[in-house]
Order: sequence, then C-alpha cells, then structure tokens
Amino acid sequence: MIRSLGAVTQNQARLLRGPILSDFEMQVAQARNPDDPTLQTARMIRRRLEIASGQAEELAAVDEAEELASSIEAQHGPDAGSDAYALALGVITPLTEHLEEWIADQHFTGKTALQHRKAFKVLTDWCRSRRIKTTLQSIDRIVAWEFIEKHLRIGKAEKTTNRYLSSYRTHWAWLMRRTRVHSTPWTNTHIPTRRKRDTEDRDDEGKTAFEDGQVTVLIKGSAPEPLPDLMLIAALTGARINAICDLRVRDCQGGAFTFKRAKKEPRDRTIPIHSKLRVIITRRTANKKPDEFIFEELPAATPTRPRSAAASQAFTRYRRTVGVGADKGERSRYDFHSFRRWFTTKAEQADQPPHIIDFVTGHKRPGETLGRYSKGPSMEQMKACVEAIKLPSIGRRPSR
Repeated sequence: MIRSLGAVTQNQARLLRGPILSDFEMQVAQARNPDDPTLQTARMIRRRLEIASGQAEELAAVDEAEELASSIEAQHGPDAGSDAYALALGVITPLTEHLEEWIADQHFTGKTALQHRKAFKVLTDWCRSRRIKTTLQSIDRIVAWEFIEKHLRIGKAEKTTNRYLSSYRTHWAWLMRRTRVHSTPWTNTHIPTRRKRDTEDRDDEGKTAFEDGQVTVLIKGSAPEPLPDLMLIAALTGARINAICDLRVRDCQGGAFTFKRAKKEPRDRTIPIHSKLRVIITRRTANKKPDEFIFEELPAATPTRPRSAAASQAFTRYRRTVGVGADKGERSRYDFHSFRRWFTTKAEQADQPPHIIDFVTGHKRPGETLGRYSKGPSMEQMKACVEAIKLPSIGRRPSR
C-alpha cells in the first residue's frame, strides 16, 4: 500500500506518517478479520470522509452514507438505519474496531493476543445479551461497573477478572493516546486479590519438576503424535508448550530456536538447539516453507484457544495412562510445565550459572547489571548450558 504525502518537508512528513501508518495497520488487521458487509461499507465511507480533499468529496461520502442508511432501514428498521449512518460518519465506533490494530501496535503475540481477544469477546457477548450497543461510546462508567459486578465477578477467579480488566484498561489508554476516545470508564477497576494460603504459594501452587524416572517413563512410552517430539523439545529447551507449538520453520534456522516472547519477556529469545534434537528438527522442517509450523498437525488457534490446547490435553491423558501424577479428578503435582522445571533443575545440578539458566528459559534476570544493562550471554555460553542437560537412560526408541 502506497499513499503520497504530497509536497511536504521532511519534518512535516514525520508528523504525517504516524496516522497514515496506523491507518495501514488497521486496514491490514481488518483484511485478516473480515466482518459483515454493512460494517465494511460504513467503514469505507468514513475513511473517504477522513481523507476527503474538498467539499465535493465530503458531500459525495455523506450522500453514500444516507443511501446506506436507507437501505439498512428498509431491511432492519429505523434504528438500524440510524446506527449505520452514525457509523459511516464516525459518530459511533464498533467496540472492536481498533482491537487488531492495537494488538499489532503493541506487538502482542501468542497466548497474550488470544487472551485480549477473548476479553473483548466476553464484553461484546455481555453487551448483546443486555441489548447494549456494542460501540465504544456505549461503554460508560455505569455500564462498565454493571458489567464487572453482575458478570465478571460472578463465578470467575479474581485473577481471571483482573486479566480481563487489564485488557480493557490498556486498550482504552491506547485509544486515548491515539485520540480515538476522550475518556476511559475503566479507571481504578482492579479487583484486590485475597492473599493465598502459604501452602498454595509454595512451588508454583504445588506443582513440581519431574523426577528422572518419570521423564524416562514418559519419553519411552507409546505416546500419541506429536507428543514424543514435543516432550523431547520441552525437556531439552525448558520452553513453554505454547512457544514450542508456535515454532515455525524460520524459527529453527542456523542451529538455534527463536521462541516468541511470552508473559513478561521483553523480546523474542534465541537459544541453541540441543544436539539430541537436530534429527527431529531436520525431519520436521524438511520440504516446508519458512512460515509453516513445525507441528503442522496441531489445530489452528482460535480467538479463545491456542494451538497448544489440544497437545496439552493429550499430554494430560497420556501422563495418567503411564501412571505419572494423579488420576482424573485429583490435583496432580505434575503437568507439561514440569519439563521446564526439570530442565531448570538439571541445569543447576550441572553447575550452570543461574543467570545463564534464566536467560535460556526466558526468566527475568536479577539485579541492575544483568537485568537491565547486559545484552545477554553469548551463544557459546548458552550452548554449554543447553548441552549440559542429559536425558536419563531410556533405551532405544522404536523408529517412526
């Protein structure tokens, strides 16, 4: 997409490019997530009004908005026609109009992006159930608190409620910076959390690392695809299951994995590929394009379900069948994340420096010097850490 800035100075160009780039980002996001034709038409009219260079173009756009409103009114009644007209003229804005642009602008990826989309789906569904228009202008302070008190806080954990509220607060703050709204109804909406019992605070709410014998049982057993490869990669990288399932061919080049940032990680993370994983990576990247997933057999992500969900559930079922952890209905001390805990444990037991382990696993490094100023360890240092992890003896696995 190309748009001329006209005959302007370099300083003027710098001022103009921000809104135009933002508009491009929104168009790309909307192309990836098409919606109903009425909304698309109204959006196109509004954009023509925004970039109109003269009164004739403005009047033409207004005439088109009136035609759209008349058409909608004939099909769905006067209220729907009025809404279409207001939407085309920019008087009202759909609730999720700028959602994908915000996600792209803030570089939200993976599970974080899915959680933000889910938060807005919850708000949209509630508005529809209460016959509240799903527009930014409809969400005032009264509506926001009714939504919180009569929906979000009913049957949901405080952590989940606050995660949704954080999505709304940060999105509206971004909208205000972009002058797309003038105020936010979500100020001071954080719900204070009750302090958990000490026994729940310990060891990641009771979860723990696998023992060597359990790793042997899990890897040696007849796990369904793609669990054998997933488990080995998890054990020899310490990566989260979401990061592994989201790996593409381009993320496995040059003898290194590039994992997309997760949670509070400041950036993507590149670590050496363990020598025991090279055969798996060669097989899973063969004859594939750079953008293809290495675990292509997993179902595609949805706004509320990451690609890793099916694999995580399959692992839980498999873990129970081989007797690792609690049975169904019982709280287990083990989950797929226990591979990450096992990796960290084995790295420490191999006398690897803690700050190197933190960098390899994507944890925040302590202190001002390493946590803020250092660019991180060298690939040689990380390779020594990764290769220090030795799988327990599992015998010869059957060829596949």
